Amino acid sequence: MDEGLKKRILVVDDNLESRKLFKGILEYAGYEVVVVQEGDDALEHLSKDEEFALIITDMLMPFMTGIELSEKLKSYRETRNIPILGTSAYFREKEDIMVDDFISKPIDNELLLKKVKRLIE
Repeated sequence: MDEGLKKRILVVDDNLESRKLFKGILEYAGYEVVVVQEGDDALEHLSKDEEFALIITDMLMPFMTGIELSEKLKSYRETRNIPILGTSAYFREKEDIMVDDFISKPIDNELLLKKVKRLIE
């Protein structure tokens, strides 16, 4: 990473294995990763003025979906400029959801890192 600083990424996914996978891939690539299980947890981190270069969210989660989370984040002045990468095993493309890019599950490691780099660098 340039500047000698790690870029922070917030991963939101209700599936423990997915959270571990994202964390492992992204940390190995040099990013600092915070993982949470639900949209409300993500909003709590963001309300504490924690800064993130990117948010990766599963689109289909219980309680608050990634679609709902993305809509909220894009409507708030403080978070509307944070890029969002949506993920899902059920959607195959971006469709009409408020994300900046999309990757389908199962995750292709190289494609994930390419999309992350394009969104935050």
